[in-house]
Amino acid sequence: MRDIQKRARSDFTVKDRVVEHPGRYQMVPVAGTTDTYDFVAVPGTVTEAGTDLSKGNLLTDATAALFGLGEDAVPDDALVNIRSLIDDLPTIETGTYTGTGTTTSTAPNSVVLSKPCKLMFIFPSGSGEVGTFPVFRYTEDYVQWAYYSAGTTQGYAKKSEDGKTISWYVTYQFTTIDQFNSSGVVYNYMAFVEA
Repeated sequence: MRDIQKRARSDFTVKDRVVEHPGRYQMVPVAGTTDTYDFVAVPGTVTEAGTDLSKGNLLTDATAALFGLGEDAVPDDALVNIRSLIDDLPTIETGTYTGTGTTTSTAPNSVVLSKPCKLMFIFPSGSGEVGTFPVFRYTEDYVQWAYYSAGTTQGYAKKSEDGKTISWYVTYQFTTIDQFNSSGVVYNYMAFVEA
């Protein structure tokens, strides 16, 4: 979408037609008939001719190509394409959990979501705990998601086969703060899930 915005036509302005008498027509008999008439516009003074209504002015071939459409595309095709892009955007799911005070691979944390997760952040609300927890490399086996330079604590995360359950734990120093699991602390999560 960003690329489409960059390529917007800056040299093109749509202008309304401005006339002295809009909607005024004269009935002119069609030659050789007694009951057939042509309507001929009688606009009076034309202050602004206005922009022609044409396919090229409504949807240029270059813009159609940005949507993967051909030269025969009409504006409705582009609008349908835009709608499908919007429909494919992830939605946000939020919630909370309360820390249990446990750590390591024998006591991983888990959050169960309603739809497969694309990205999740955890925001600790406890005193002295700050930071976010991004989960971005999902597999069905645990993969490393964090390494703390102050020590050798490592964090691991995985997703369930259906992508709806995210689990994680930390190793080595076994701190509940590092695992976002301090006893009694309420943690907020925000997950981007499939639409």
